[in-house]
Amino acid sequence: MSQRLQCLILLLVLFSCAPFNSTENVDYPSSSTIMSEWHEFVSDPNKICQPTKSSVETLAKDNFGDLLIFEVDPGCRNQRSRWDYRFKTNARLKRPLVFQGWGTMTFPVKVERDNFAGEYVFGIKYGKCIVLADDNIKSVSGRFVDDSLDGGVEIAFHNSTTLRGWAERNHLKSTVVPTRIFDENGVLERIHMSAGTSQVERVQRVAELEGVYVVQMRNDVTYVTETSAAGDNNMYVCTPISRLLLRDCNKIDDFKPAIDIPSCRFDLKVRQSTHALKATVDTEDGFHWNLGTGDKLWKSSHKESIFTFEWTDVEPEAKLREWLSAISDPNQGPPFWSEVFFNSSCSKESNGPIDKANPIVEVDLPELRSIAAPQVEVTLERHFITGVDEFPMDYDEERGVAGLFVRDPDNPAWQGEIKIQLINHVKLRKKNDVVGSHDSDFVGIIGRLCGGRLHGHVQRFIRILMDPCGYCGEEVYPGLSHFGLYDLGKPIGPSWRATVGGGLVYGKDGEDLAFVYPDMRTAIFGQFTTERGTFVRGREAEVARLRSVQGILEIEFTEPEGPYVRHSLPAIS
Repeated sequence: MSQRLQCLILLLVLFSCAPFNSTENVDYPSSSTIMSEWHEFVSDPNKICQPTKSSVETLAKDNFGDLLIFEVDPGCRNQRSRWDYRFKTNARLKRPLVFQGWGTMTFPVKVERDNFAGEYVFGIKYGKCIVLADDNIKSVSGRFVDDSLDGGVEIAFHNSTTLRGWAERNHLKSTVVPTRIFDENGVLERIHMSAGTSQVERVQRVAELEGVYVVQMRNDVTYVTETSAAGDNNMYVCTPISRLLLRDCNKIDDFKPAIDIPSCRFDLKVRQSTHALKATVDTEDGFHWNLGTGDKLWKSSHKESIFTFEWTDVEPEAKLREWLSAISDPNQGPPFWSEVFFNSSCSKESNGPIDKANPIVEVDLPELRSIAAPQVEVTLERHFITGVDEFPMDYDEERGVAGLFVRDPDNPAWQGEIKIQLINHVKLRKKNDVVGSHDSDFVGIIGRLCGGRLHGHVQRFIRILMDPCGYCGEEVYPGLSHFGLYDLGKPIGPSWRATVGGGLVYGKDGEDLAFVYPDMRTAIFGQFTTERGTFVRGREAEVARLRSVQGILEIEFTEPEGPYVRHSLPAIS
């Protein structure tokens, strides 16, 4: 027997005798520090999650967590096939050439199918192409066996994020170990579990708050764990609105984390039934939670806030200014999410956030129709408790509509907040007025979808000048431009429109509107043009009282008096 073969047998014996970590008889600690210890381990990209015996056995029985990484195309017949890659391995090459040994497969950021002299020509060398499941993949590292990726794997993406997990026959298998995703700084973004071994789908730390973790279950229930200053571990069941906004949070007393640190496994034992948990969020107790700031708005104290349901004439200017300041920050959830839109739950007729029979998102951009030759790229950002996803949209300049074909209409992330951002817009100007004075260059729309249309509260951050002659038609300003309610893509009820300079236009379309001056008290009540909202004529009035209805601040004015004033063009020298 050769010395090389003896070494190989010895290695096989040592491997077969190595004990598996097993979670079957783990004594789950009840200490509040266990979540922190577990998260510290899984957050380290240099830590390796060890397979358990049960997870390896499960791998042979099911396909849970099955996600394709790449496939080999020997004939290079697929239109997405790529031969422009590089493969480095520690294995000795033999004919016919196959992917073998511990190696790394690397792809250039730009497809180089026409470059036959560069370093990415291994497709020609090996006589086979690669079809990537995600064109954003930069490299795949792991153990290759006869063209198949098996075992621990690290995937790097061109956007500098990385993924660590377990592969079997070129597929990611969260059944064996959880799949961890790290951002460009090596910070853990989220961790995915397998349905075959855990009721927990993913766990995510809230970067903005110390000791707060979001746990998304497979039965669409969302939990949030919070470690108090005293070291107590509290658990809440909440309804997610977006990545950082939760509503109807209520405390749960009977829960137990089931954690095995070496395998990165996490499960959660809650004795209340799913039906009982979902009924809990409809009670009058509890609070709404802004994870971005840590603020909690308790339902019991809601009527005592500035956003009262009853008409009030106490300091209306101050209340109006505070409310507008709250809704004008695109980076922080405004307070209106505490009030339910009467038609906020998508009906069965509309098939939920995305219409599965017609999975298309369409958003009207009337502001761009007023801009001379708009040169824009439109991107939809899907914000949910699981993270942020980006999708490029097609902009129809003639119709002034941005559209997107949705490939995953069943994804629960569509239930969350969306941001439609305009990129490379023309002549972006900085704002310096009172309303919308937050330091943000965001230009776009924030809202939610129903049937692929805007639905519920919608914020628009696309300011243009109300210039009837079009002299300033190419200028776009950041800052809140519109806030109101939408019902399946159509604006309803009274709305607010902010103007460059700090003024506000308030009212319902088709009726007389009011222009409120920056002092938040003086107003001109009268007629405005429909197309651009330009003032025509009106009389002076004052803000008398206000109230909040479904998150929209409604205003009553004093009786208009005095002579009519009319719009007149400025003199041009």
